[in-house]
Amino acid sequence: MSAGKLNILIEQNATFNKVLTIYSTGTTPLNLTGKTLRGQIRYNMQDAEPAATFTFTPANQLTDPGVCSMLIPAGVTKNLKQSKGYYDVELVDGGTVTRLLEGQVFISLGATQS
Repeated sequence: MSAGKLNILIEQNATFNKVLTIYSTGTTPLNLTGKTLRGQIRYNMQDAEPAATFTFTPANQLTDPGVCSMLIPAGVTKNLKQSKGYYDVELVDGGTVTRLLEGQVFISLGATQS
């Protein structure tokens, strides 16, 4: 399975929160219990350090299987200084890593500074 493509917009100084639904096959949601999601943003793919790291919080997998929240707090987005980067999201299930999503990140730089 190849990764899905999705470009995202992150507003500097604002909380980024996107709800994802992950499917195992077709329209069957994947139960995320016991699995880990991870993802990072880099300005350039060869950068040694990420510009930001996503935090993932799964919903109740009994009532909302496959649903999770992908978050970067405002305290982190305020440090994003370039207007473009790249990201991906991976699913870790035991020793298997699957790239689920990838794309470009467009960063809307903010005028209001705290």
